[in-house]
Amino acid sequence: MDKTQIEHAYSTLKQNLIKYLQSRLDDPSIAEDIIHDAFIKALMQDRKVELNTSMGIQNVNAWLYAIVKNVLTDHYRYSAKFPRTEISKIVNERVEEEDDFEAHALFSTCLRPFAESLDNKYSQVLILKDFEGLTIAEIAKRKSLSVSAVKSRLVRSRQQLKSALVNCCDIETSSGIVKDFKIKKTKNED
Repeated sequence: MDKTQIEHAYSTLKQNLIKYLQSRLDDPSIAEDIIHDAFIKALMQDRKVELNTSMGIQNVNAWLYAIVKNVLTDHYRYSAKFPRTEISKIVNERVEEEDDFEAHALFSTCLRPFAESLDNKYSQVLILKDFEGLTIAEIAKRKSLSVSAVKSRLVRSRQQLKSALVNCCDIETSSGIVKDFKIKKTKNED
């Protein structure tokens, strides 16, 4: 069987399949989604059938009805596992998380310029460690410093970076994630 046979059977049976689904669903608008999913599965399954057997599909209409019925069963299982209100709650939480990470990602783009503005002996160590990912031992070797000197400079550079950021911006965080930030107005802007 080829793709055109499936498409022809689908277009012929589509309205009957939609009626079949709408009579079995609380929300008739879901019928279109199930039909769409079933058609995709039919196309994918047809390839598997052709590769794995020499028989192929004998009755395309019955085969499509069987796929629609299976997708409907999957829908019922999923709906029972995750009721609509719970799904909406999960989606809303994900959207809020993405919004939170958007502010965090935007704020993180400001960090390197601030780090580069620090005193040279502090900015170099901070950039190598936090932006380029070198270990303290690698930085010590590269800069001809002791490990304790690198650690000390890291602590100081991070304190200076934090101070510069706090002086420049109002930052709202939660669990280490930047939720929101605003650049503080200067005295001339008031």
